[in-house]
Amino acid sequence: MQKSKLLTAQDVLVPVTFARMLLGMAPYRIQNGRLVWHKMGFLTTVLVLIAITTMTVYFLSNVEEFLDMKAPIVGTIKALIIIRRIGGVVVLLLTICPSHSNFTKFLKIRHDLHQIDEQLSKFRCKEEICESNYKHRNKVTVLLLLNGIFLVVGEVVIMKILISSFEMIQAVIFAYPQLVMRIINIIFYGCTLILQSRFKCVNKLVAKTTPLDTNFCKNVKRLTLLHKDLVETSRNLNRVFNFQLLLWISLNSVLLIGDLHAGTYVIVFRLSGKMYKVIIISMKYCLIYISDFYYLCKRCTELCREANRTRILLLGVHLPVDKEDERDTVITSALNLLNNKLEITACKLFRVDNTLLFSICGIAFSYLFIVLQLEVGNIKNSGFSNTTIY
Repeated sequence: MQKSKLLTAQDVLVPVTFARMLLGMAPYRIQNGRLVWHKMGFLTTVLVLIAITTMTVYFLSNVEEFLDMKAPIVGTIKALIIIRRIGGVVVLLLTICPSHSNFTKFLKIRHDLHQIDEQLSKFRCKEEICESNYKHRNKVTVLLLLNGIFLVVGEVVIMKILISSFEMIQAVIFAYPQLVMRIINIIFYGCTLILQSRFKCVNKLVAKTTPLDTNFCKNVKRLTLLHKDLVETSRNLNRVFNFQLLLWISLNSVLLIGDLHAGTYVIVFRLSGKMYKVIIISMKYCLIYISDFYYLCKRCTELCREANRTRILLLGVHLPVDKEDERDTVITSALNLLNNKLEITACKLFRVDNTLLFSICGIAFSYLFIVLQLEVGNIKNSGFSNTTIY
């Protein structure tokens, strides 16, 4: 297939759009560049949300039947199941219900990206943009397939093998909210890939710029304005997804700590012979959460690093002593870039970067160490091997 067509952001995210429609989470359609309600899509979304909420309530009202084990850690496992199911549905509802305003803002982001691509095309970057967009669409497709496969295998197949009472209704309420939230995350990932590639184009142009060019000052100013537009578009993207990121990070952090506690408790107190299933399920969830955190932090860190690298490249331009105007232009532009640093945050409460990953792991293992010390102390004081702090 020839890659002569310049894919837009909408084209890059076509696999995600198809997945949303397949899951009944597409209440809107785009007509003539405007967001309009789609009656059938809206009705499908409402019915699906009601069905998932009803099935979750039914499952939680009979959660005791799902736990066919007797051990001190059962209380913790039950709490994890309740938090995971309720949390998944709550995050799903809070993400989907106010989605009209977010989709409207997202349309603005797509329009801004199109305008930026047109500006970059004037710098002869059209071929590079075209090639990167095809790569991004392939990455989005791979992410969708991987998330779908891991959810089906992890939430359905493994649970069915380990738990004899696992039924289809449980598979739906286990996997569906997670799949929808992951699709929304993939939209965010796809947009960060697009923005990062545009920052790379700007950085390459800055690196190629020399004071011997006829339009050096003009080009530097144009690239600085283009960088400013990219940073503003990135911040708008952050504003659209920051509440989703905050809810998702908070829920997964709590569940990561809980699953680490449950799995480690069984190992430390030598219950693995009777409760090996708890270890497998807990470690499975821990690997999923850590992988999710890692990729999220990786995407945000790489985007911000590429955006904030431009001023370094600009200051690295070698200027002869007699080029006063060029020097003033470079210094002014570098100062503007320095005051326009990009950061991805979760509702401005904390930055989403590599430090977040280390912070979550540090908090999880610190909590785990303290709780296990208390558990051991209680057992020694009471003299009963099955005593817990719960």
